[in-house]
Amino acid sequence: MSQVMIVVEFETKPEHRSQFIDLMREHAERSRRDDGCLQFDLMLPKDDDKHVFLVEKWRDQEALEAHAKGPMPGNTYKDWIVGRKVARGAPAD
Repeated sequence: MSQVMIVVEFETKPEHRSQFIDLMREHAERSRRDDGCLQFDLMLPKDDDKHVFLVEKWRDQEALEAHAKGPMPGNTYKDWIVGRKVARGAPAD
């Protein structure tokens, strides 16, 4: 079993940024309680009011798949963002 890391970069619309951040904070708090969640953090870049990042670390692919079947924000925020990029990988250590 190898750990899985995910970094999701969202570009938010200015008028919805605080709503989006609140929604993602709630999602992160819920996700941290999932079995196999080793890290689930919201990151706000310094001097950048457009982007929001989620940094996730999962025990293994199975834990990530179980998380994906749970409650998710879904399409709640689709009109609040300009775009999203996802990077997946494994820890470098």
